[in-house]
Amino acid sequence: MALGNYQKSVEYYEKALDSDKKFLNTARRIHHLRTAITMMALARFQALVGNHKKSIFLAQQALSVTRKNLLTQQQPTKVYTRESSFLMEFGFILLQAGQFPEAEKVLLDAICGNEFIRSNLGSKDPFKVSFFDIIREPFSLLEYIYTKEHKPEKALEITEQGRAR
Repeated sequence: MALGNYQKSVEYYEKALDSDKKFLNTARRIHHLRTAITMMALARFQALVGNHKKSIFLAQQALSVTRKNLLTQQQPTKVYTRESSFLMEFGFILLQAGQFPEAEKVLLDAICGNEFIRSNLGSKDPFKVSFFDIIREPFSLLEYIYTKEHKPEKALEITEQGRAR
């Protein structure tokens, strides 16, 4: 996976895709959360090269694996964090594909997941501060969607909700 990330950074896309596919084949046999992480990396790559159909499929698969892991994990907060992160990324992929209503729904789900995580942080203020960077992204993407859909009231509302967090 690290090799694939390096190859993407220097724009060796074909080699990166091959490296990620090899890692994914190995990870699938293990059925680990790492499989979902690899699938989402491939989904991001497919979106980068404009293959939205494949990107959406891989992102859906990554979410499915993550949710299966959620049922078997001893540390559900860790998996909820990954799921919320993946929902945000999936929302971005849908946005890139021009599927605004679907992206809106997924991003609202990501915000709900983030709220659940934030509420379980309790009195851990340092975590809450660093968590802010994670939770603001879905709000920004929703603001963009509402602006593109000519819904200025919703855009202002979601912006204010994001600021309140």
